[in-house]
Amino acid sequence: MSDQNFSDLDALLDQLDEVTAPAGAPGAPARLIVATDWSKAAAPLAVLRAFRSIIAAPMPVQLAFAVPHEPSEADAQCVQVLLEGLGQAEDGAPDALAGLEVVSFEEAAAQPYDSAVVPTGDPEELLIQVAGLIVRMHDLTRRLDRAVSDDTVNRGDGVALKDRLDRFAA
Repeated sequence: MSDQNFSDLDALLDQLDEVTAPAGAPGAPARLIVATDWSKAAAPLAVLRAFRSIIAAPMPVQLAFAVPHEPSEADAQCVQVLLEGLGQAEDGAPDALAGLEVVSFEEAAAQPYDSAVVPTGDPEELLIQVAGLIVRMHDLTRRLDRAVSDDTVNRGDGVALKDRLDRFAA
């Protein structure tokens, strides 16, 4: 191969590195998002149940409940109700909130994320989104167990997520 071909190949590899670079800072946790206004608990509860069953506590994976307003104490209480539904909110369960957060839609769209569930009012679409997020949890677990870290996290499209959140309908 000529030097020109090597140069072209190096340039192509550099471009691929840029395209496939992980979201966020190195070692940043994968963020999974569930949009909710708490009026319907099925999707948040199903995702939380899967999250607690699939994702081991030390894994760098976070579950964010995104709400259409600035998070408040009422949102924290809703998370507590979900945890009670799973039997994980009892006193003496210090890790009950580990890996969980509540953020606004605006914050969710502005920060790096891996995958998201955003209800649109269509129950079939919601089922597909929840199933896809559960599959993604399994994929993250397998990859993290094999110590494949830098390319594990998807780089979610913040603009597309904002558009999806704008169409949110419980």
